[in-house]
Amino acid sequence: MNSKLFDIQAGKVTIHADMLGVPSFKAIWNSTEDKDYATNLISYIVLKHHYSSPYVENIGDEKYRDEKLKKELFPEGWVASEEVLYAESTFLEFSNTLLVQLLDSCRHSVYIISTYLRDMTVSSMDMRTVKEAMAAMSSLDKVVRSLDSLTKQVRREDVETSRVQGGSEIGHFEIPKSRQ
Repeated sequence: MNSKLFDIQAGKVTIHADMLGVPSFKAIWNSTEDKDYATNLISYIVLKHHYSSPYVENIGDEKYRDEKLKKELFPEGWVASEEVLYAESTFLEFSNTLLVQLLDSCRHSVYIISTYLRDMTVSSMDMRTVKEAMAAMSSLDKVVRSLDSLTKQVRREDVETSRVQGGSEIGHFEIPKSRQ
């Protein structure tokens, strides 16, 4: 997503005026007089899905991430409205480039590997399992470097696709002709 739509700093989303130019987000904004609540609704979507969100970067389990954000942003029992679900699908539609999808898949794979290694117990290990664990651990440095490299490529793509002639930037919801 284009930084002109929002910024994520210290786990908080700052919404820019351009974000409200997107009809589904404008509908959320206009759906309530309480603009702190509207900000939380939009923040929920951004923090749940944007590749640079600390929740996405640090919480591999998407269901747990969703529950944690709901608990932090809303009263108990809150359920996403149709407007929020539509804005969420719009956000995903325009932000999930091929590189973002690859980054998400790699992060998910690392989460699965991490869970597997964490859940191993000494009593359940036979020699084959020990060798598998050691092989996995010896490859982790390469995996981390690859993940870091892919993250940098996604950030670069984010900047490059938001540039137009004259140095201006286009929003993510303005589709360049090369993507149509």
